[in-house]
Amino acid sequence: MKNQIYFALTGFVLTLLAVGLQFPLLLTFLFIVITLISGSRLLGDATEELANYYSPTLGGLLNATLGNLAELIIAFFAIKEGLITVVKASLTGSIIGNILLVFGCAVFIGGIKFKEMRLTAHESAMSSTMLLIAAILLLVPSFLFLFNEQQYSSVVSYTAAALLFILYLCSILFSLYTHKEYFLSNSHENPTMKKKTALLLMIGSIIVLVITSELFAARLEAIAHTLAFGELFIGAILVGVVGNAAEHLGVIQFARKNKMSLAFNTAIGSALQVAMFVAPLLVFMSAFLGHTLDLVFLPIEIGAIFLSVILIKEIAQDGMVNWLEGLQLIILYVILAIVFFFYH
Repeated sequence: MKNQIYFALTGFVLTLLAVGLQFPLLLTFLFIVITLISGSRLLGDATEELANYYSPTLGGLLNATLGNLAELIIAFFAIKEGLITVVKASLTGSIIGNILLVFGCAVFIGGIKFKEMRLTAHESAMSSTMLLIAAILLLVPSFLFLFNEQQYSSVVSYTAAALLFILYLCSILFSLYTHKEYFLSNSHENPTMKKKTALLLMIGSIIVLVITSELFAARLEAIAHTLAFGELFIGAILVGVVGNAAEHLGVIQFARKNKMSLAFNTAIGSALQVAMFVAPLLVFMSAFLGHTLDLVFLPIEIGAIFLSVILIKEIAQDGMVNWLEGLQLIILYVILAIVFFFYH
C-alpha cells in the first residue's frame, strides 16, 4: 500500500510540475493519465478498507456508491468543457470496456491457469439479465432519431435517467437487503489499516482525482487534435480505459485465484453502475453545467453496447468460462476499438 501511495503522489507532483512548467503536451498528458490510474486504484483500496469495518451490507453499499467515482469526476469536468460527445462515448467505453476488456482479460489470464472456471449460475444469470434491461433503458432515447423526433430527446432522456436511477436503487435494495443471500461472497475481509487512515486516504485520493480530472478534461481536445483521434475514439477508448484501469488489476487478481464469480460480479457490476447510476447522474448534473447531456447515442455506440451485452449473456449462460471465451471478448473489443478509431 505504501508503494502505491508513493507512486500516486509522485505522479501527482510530476503532473503539477508538468502543467506549471509547461512540459510538452504528450508528456504532461502521460503524467495526468498515470496519476488518474494510480489515484483511482488508491480510492478503490481505501473504499474497500473502510467497507471492511462495517457489515457486508453497509460495506457493499459503500463500494457500490463509490465504485465508479473516478469516472464520474472525469465526466463532470468533460461536461464543463462542453465535450458532450466525448462524455457519451466514455459511457459507451466504460460499459463495453468492463464487459469485453476487463472481464475478457480476467477470463483469458485465469483460463491459462485453470482449464475451466465456474460462475455462480443464479447470480450470473440475474446480473446479465439486469445488464440487458439497463442497456435497453439507456439506449431507448436514441430511437427518437430513427423517427426524426429529436425535439423530444431531452424529455425522454430525463425520464429514462430517472427510471434508471430508480432501478439502480431497487437493485441495491435487492442485492444488499431483500435477497442478499444470493450475493454473499467471501470478499469481506479484516481491515489492514486504521479506519481514520483509510478515511484520510479516501479523501486525499478524491482531491487528487478532482484536480487531475480537471487537467485531463482541459487537454482532451488538444490531445485529440495532436494525435488525430476522433471524439468517439477519445471518449470510448482513451477515457473509457483510463476510467476503468484501476479495476482491471483487481478483476484479474480474482480470476488468477479462481474466484471467477467475484471477477464477473465486479466487472458486470461496474458496467451496471455506469448505465444505471453514472449516466443518469450526469444527465441531471449537466442541466446545471450549461451543456445538456442527453442519452441519444450514435448507431455505432448502440450496436457496440448491444453486441457486448448479448455476448456476455451467452457466455455466462452455462455457468462455465474458459480462456477461449475470454479471447473472444478481447477480440471483439479490439475490433470495436479499430472501428471507433476510423469513425469521424
